[in-house]
Amino acid sequence: MLADLLLLVGLLFLLWRFFKKPDGMPPGRWGLPLIGYIPLTRKSIHDQLFDLHKKYGGIYVWRFGTKVNVILHDYQLIKDAFTSQDFVDRPSLKFLQYGEETANGLIATNGSLWHNNRRFALRQLRDLGMGKFKLVAAMQRQGTQLVQQLKKQAGRPAPLPHALHVAVLNVIWQMVGGE
Repeated sequence: MLADLLLLVGLLFLLWRFFKKPDGMPPGRWGLPLIGYIPLTRKSIHDQLFDLHKKYGGIYVWRFGTKVNVILHDYQLIKDAFTSQDFVDRPSLKFLQYGEETANGLIATNGSLWHNNRRFALRQLRDLGMGKFKLVAAMQRQGTQLVQQLKKQAGRPAPLPHALHVAVLNVIWQMVGGE
Protein backbone atom coordinates (compact mmCIF):
# COMPACT_ATOMS: atom_id res chain seq x y z
CA MET A 1 0.00 0.00 0.00
CA LEU A 2 2.79 2.40 0.89
CA ALA A 3 4.67 1.48 -2.30
CA ASP A 4 1.57 2.23 -4.38
CA LEU A 5 1.17 5.58 -2.68
CA LEU A 6 4.84 6.46 -3.24
CA LEU A 7 4.58 5.36 -6.87
CA LEU A 8 1.49 7.55 -7.35
CA VAL A 9 3.16 10.55 -5.73
CA GLY A 10 6.28 10.02 -7.85
CA LEU A 11 4.19 9.74 -11.02
CA LEU A 12 2.25 12.89 -10.18
CA PHE A 13 5.51 14.74 -9.49
CA LEU A 14 6.98 13.63 -12.84
CA LEU A 15 3.81 14.64 -14.68
CA TRP A 16 3.83 18.02 -12.95
CA ARG A 17 7.48 18.58 -13.90
CA PHE A 18 6.83 17.45 -17.49
CA PHE A 19 3.76 19.61 -18.08
CA LYS A 20 4.56 22.74 -16.04
CA LYS A 21 5.42 25.98 -17.74
CA PRO A 22 9.21 26.21 -18.25
CA ASP A 23 11.17 28.87 -16.44
CA GLY A 24 11.96 31.97 -18.48
CA MET A 25 8.78 31.85 -20.56
CA PRO A 26 6.72 35.03 -20.90
CA PRO A 27 3.48 35.25 -18.91
CA GLY A 28 0.29 33.96 -20.44
CA ARG A 29 -2.21 31.14 -20.61
CA TRP A 30 -0.56 27.76 -20.23
CA GLY A 31 -3.61 25.50 -20.01
CA LEU A 32 -4.02 21.83 -19.32
CA PRO A 33 -1.63 19.01 -20.26
CA LEU A 34 -1.98 17.82 -23.87
CA ILE A 35 -4.92 20.07 -24.72
CA GLY A 36 -3.49 23.44 -23.74
CA TYR A 37 -5.81 26.35 -23.18
CA ILE A 38 -9.15 26.02 -24.88
CA PRO A 39 -11.23 29.08 -24.14
CA LEU A 40 -14.86 28.39 -23.33
CA THR A 41 -16.15 31.69 -24.61
CA ARG A 42 -17.96 33.06 -27.61
CA LYS A 43 -15.35 35.75 -28.16
CA SER A 44 -13.39 35.67 -31.39
CA ILE A 45 -9.71 34.77 -31.34
CA HIS A 46 -8.91 38.40 -32.17
CA ASP A 47 -10.82 39.64 -29.11
CA GLN A 48 -9.22 37.00 -26.89
CA LEU A 49 -5.75 37.98 -28.06
CA PHE A 50 -6.55 41.63 -27.44
CA ASP A 51 -7.67 40.75 -23.88
CA LEU A 52 -4.40 38.87 -23.34
CA HIS A 53 -2.52 41.90 -24.66
CA LYS A 54 -4.27 44.13 -22.12
CA LYS A 55 -3.56 41.67 -19.30
CA TYR A 56 0.02 40.55 -20.06
CA GLY A 57 1.49 43.24 -22.31
CA GLY A 58 3.18 43.01 -25.70
CA ILE A 59 4.56 39.47 -25.38
CA TYR A 60 2.73 36.47 -23.95
CA VAL A 61 2.33 32.72 -24.25
CA TRP A 62 -0.75 30.81 -25.32
CA ARG A 63 -0.53 27.04 -25.58
CA PHE A 64 -2.74 25.52 -28.29
CA GLY A 65 -2.85 21.80 -27.67
CA THR A 66 0.73 20.62 -27.34
CA LYS A 67 2.19 23.59 -29.24
CA VAL A 68 3.56 26.51 -27.27
CA ASN A 69 3.04 29.82 -29.08
CA VAL A 70 4.80 32.98 -28.03
CA ILE A 71 2.73 35.85 -29.37
CA LEU A 72 4.22 39.25 -30.08
CA HIS A 73 1.54 41.92 -29.86
CA ASP A 74 3.60 45.07 -30.17
CA TYR A 75 4.97 46.71 -33.30
CA GLN A 76 8.42 47.39 -31.89
CA LEU A 77 8.78 43.82 -30.53
CA ILE A 78 7.78 42.37 -33.90
CA LYS A 79 10.17 44.65 -35.74
CA ASP A 80 13.02 43.71 -33.39
CA ALA A 81 12.22 40.01 -33.76
CA PHE A 82 12.15 40.10 -37.56
CA THR A 83 15.47 41.94 -37.75
CA SER A 84 17.23 39.61 -35.30
CA GLN A 85 19.06 36.46 -36.37
CA ASP A 86 17.74 34.71 -33.24
CA PHE A 87 14.28 34.39 -34.79
CA VAL A 88 15.28 33.08 -38.22
CA ASP A 89 14.74 29.40 -37.40
CA ARG A 90 11.36 27.84 -38.18
CA PRO A 91 9.47 25.02 -36.56
CA SER A 92 10.11 21.59 -37.99
CA LEU A 93 7.09 20.60 -40.08
CA LYS A 94 7.57 16.91 -40.85
CA PHE A 95 4.78 16.74 -43.44
CA LEU A 96 6.74 19.15 -45.68
CA GLN A 97 9.70 16.79 -46.02
CA TYR A 98 7.84 14.34 -48.31
CA GLY A 99 9.72 11.30 -47.05
CA GLU A 100 13.12 12.97 -47.40
CA GLU A 101 15.64 12.75 -44.60
CA THR A 102 16.41 16.47 -44.72
CA ALA A 103 14.02 19.21 -45.75
CA ASN A 104 14.48 20.89 -49.11
CA GLY A 105 12.93 23.87 -50.85
CA LEU A 106 11.82 27.22 -49.48
CA ILE A 107 9.10 26.28 -47.03
CA ALA A 108 10.62 23.52 -44.91
CA THR A 109 14.26 24.63 -44.74
CA ASN A 110 16.16 26.78 -42.27
CA GLY A 111 19.39 28.69 -41.97
CA SER A 112 21.84 29.13 -44.81
CA LEU A 113 20.09 26.55 -47.04
CA TRP A 114 16.86 28.55 -46.81
CA HIS A 115 18.73 31.81 -47.40
CA ASN A 116 20.47 30.48 -50.52
CA ASN A 117 17.28 28.90 -51.90
CA ARG A 118 15.35 32.12 -51.32
CA ARG A 119 17.96 34.27 -53.06
CA PHE A 120 18.07 31.84 -55.99
CA ALA A 121 14.26 31.77 -56.34
CA LEU A 122 13.94 35.56 -56.17
CA ARG A 123 16.71 36.04 -58.72
CA GLN A 124 15.09 33.56 -61.12
CA LEU A 125 11.63 35.06 -60.69
CA ARG A 126 13.02 38.55 -61.26
CA ASP A 127 14.74 37.34 -64.44
CA LEU A 128 11.40 35.90 -65.60
CA GLY A 129 9.66 39.24 -65.18
CA MET A 130 8.31 39.28 -61.64
CA GLY A 131 7.63 42.84 -60.59
CA LYS A 132 7.79 44.24 -64.10
CA PHE A 133 4.86 46.21 -65.44
CA LYS A 134 4.08 43.74 -68.21
CA LEU A 135 3.62 40.90 -65.72
CA VAL A 136 1.63 43.05 -63.30
CA ALA A 137 -0.83 43.97 -66.04
CA ALA A 138 -1.22 40.30 -67.00
CA MET A 139 -1.86 39.33 -63.38
CA GLN A 140 -4.44 42.07 -62.96
CA ARG A 141 -6.20 41.01 -66.15
CA GLN A 142 -6.30 37.37 -65.05
CA GLY A 143 -7.42 38.39 -61.55
CA THR A 144 -10.31 40.40 -62.96
CA GLN A 145 -11.46 37.48 -65.09
CA LEU A 146 -11.18 35.13 -62.10
CA VAL A 147 -13.25 37.45 -59.91
CA GLN A 148 -15.96 37.53 -62.59
CA GLN A 149 -16.05 33.72 -62.62
CA LEU A 150 -16.20 33.57 -58.80
CA LYS A 151 -19.08 36.07 -58.75
CA LYS A 152 -21.10 33.69 -60.92
CA GLN A 153 -21.01 31.03 -58.21
CA ALA A 154 -21.30 33.39 -55.23
CA GLY A 155 -23.78 32.43 -52.55
CA ARG A 156 -23.70 28.70 -53.19
CA PRO A 157 -21.16 26.03 -52.34
CA ALA A 158 -19.23 24.87 -55.38
CA PRO A 159 -15.74 23.69 -56.21
CA LEU A 160 -13.21 26.22 -57.40
CA PRO A 161 -13.85 27.06 -61.03
CA HIS A 162 -11.64 25.93 -63.87
CA ALA A 163 -10.85 29.61 -64.39
CA LEU A 164 -8.54 29.49 -61.36
CA HIS A 165 -6.29 26.97 -63.09
CA VAL A 166 -6.45 28.96 -66.32
CA ALA A 167 -5.51 32.20 -64.54
CA VAL A 168 -2.49 30.62 -62.84
CA LEU A 169 -1.38 28.96 -66.07
CA ASN A 170 -1.74 32.20 -68.04
CA VAL A 171 0.41 34.13 -65.54
CA ILE A 172 3.07 31.42 -65.62
CA TRP A 173 2.96 31.42 -69.42
CA GLN A 174 3.34 35.22 -69.39
CA MET A 175 6.45 34.83 -67.23
CA VAL A 176 8.01 32.05 -69.29
CA GLY A 177 6.92 32.83 -72.81
CA GLY A 178 6.10 36.50 -72.64
CA GLU A 179 2.64 35.89 -74.14
